[in-house]
Amino acid sequence: MMKYLILVVGLCGESVFMKVDHFHQDGETIIVDELHKEPGGKGYNQAVTTKSLGVNTAFIGSIGHDDSGKMCSKYLDEMNIINGLITKNNCFSAYATILVDKNGNNNVSVYSGASTELTIDDIENNEHLFQRSKILLLQFEISQIILEKCVEIAKKYDVKIIVNPAPYKEYGKNIIKDAFVITPNFHEAKKLFNLDNDITLDELAISLVNKNIKNIIVTLGKEGIMVIEDGESIYLPADIKDQNKVVDTTGAGDVFNGALAVGLYNNLTLLEAAKYAMKASSYSIQRKYVLPSIPKVEDING
Repeated sequence: MMKYLILVVGLCGESVFMKVDHFHQDGETIIVDELHKEPGGKGYNQAVTTKSLGVNTAFIGSIGHDDSGKMCSKYLDEMNIINGLITKNNCFSAYATILVDKNGNNNVSVYSGASTELTIDDIENNEHLFQRSKILLLQFEISQIILEKCVEIAKKYDVKIIVNPAPYKEYGKNIIKDAFVITPNFHEAKKLFNLDNDITLDELAISLVNKNIKNIIVTLGKEGIMVIEDGESIYLPADIKDQNKVVDTTGAGDVFNGALAVGLYNNLTLLEAAKYAMKASSYSIQRKYVLPSIPKVEDING
């Protein structure tokens, strides 16, 4: 069977953005300057990214029987993303609040909602999507049992697995062993591999190489990324040197992971795909919110 999809399994729900001057101090009430709502979730954003960058995409997740869920489903349909959403009665869809300060930094709180109701049966009923997929992209906003089932089916059909181990979960140490590449941030990498909290970037690179980690990309925010491939580490500085151009970093990691999946789908090397993903995420942080900031093919290749 022809493999023509990137499959993303993850959380989806409603994201509410609030623009503020600064983040709260203890007991402080802050006036919100702007309010914006859109569908979101790490996996959801990644799926929209892969489709926007020209690859046929399928998304599996669960929503509540509410307006937020309807919004998620409608946008997938508008994007022509294969819609594998399962509606769960008697619960709310996932919900996130995102505070964005004047420097473009974000502070995110997530209610998982219906995403916790995703079942093994839901995944098995969509096995045909795994069979047609070249890449599977996972994050840790869904439960361990669902992630393990996704990995099991992906291995059955020789699907290349990308794991974005965010937010960090202790069970992630069992999930990442079957990944072609994992994409933690600096904090997540230290937690995943039981490293000292005050370890330097150079020490991290040496430690991961010594642990025989085959493929890993450590994202470093405004500092760039570190790529470890087959025992060699390469540091790539961020594309944006002028931090005044940074408008909103929310979703930059999701765009990075989605674009990385597209690069690998298109048979780029890991390093080439990482550079492509950096271009995509650099584009996104110069625009407000998440979905409106996701680049299209012409934005990256133009």
